[in-house]
Amino acid sequence: MFKVDHYTPFIAPNAKELVDFVMSLDENMIDNSKFSWGDACKVDRIPLLWNDVQDLIKPSVDYLCDLNRTQIDCEVLDPWVNLYNKGGFQEIHDHHENDFVFVFFANSGTNFSRFFFFDWSTGTSVPISPEPGTIMFFSGKMSHGVSIHNSEVQRRTLSCNFNLLGN
Repeated sequence: MFKVDHYTPFIAPNAKELVDFVMSLDENMIDNSKFSWGDACKVDRIPLLWNDVQDLIKPSVDYLCDLNRTQIDCEVLDPWVNLYNKGGFQEIHDHHENDFVFVFFANSGTNFSRFFFFDWSTGTSVPISPEPGTIMFFSGKMSHGVSIHNSEVQRRTLSCNFNLLGN
């Protein structure tokens, strides 16, 4: 479904509902101890349960399937919200143990950090500047990161990993 170097961004069918949900989460829900990753970055994370957000994500997964003219059967891992405060960033990494990933961009602004893909073979990065409400699906094999956040306004994204069943 996903080539190693391919990503699919689009405005989520229920973008406003997703933005409202992500932006409504209270910072007292931050629990970085729930994650086995993050030692090389500066980002706070709010762990979520798939059952709590599946109805919000399903319209985007359905749209992705329609775009690809396929249906998928997959295992969905628990999602999380990333909170980037001034000086925050995410190191270059991948999700090689997962088949595909999504990132939902809840807000944007002046001096906001930028999501980027990184090509190790050429040493180049491809910055992505999605508008709020954009959800982007991509292969878990794609290296990516987030540049330093230079805004006083907190940047928020929602992420989740998927594994295809039967492959």
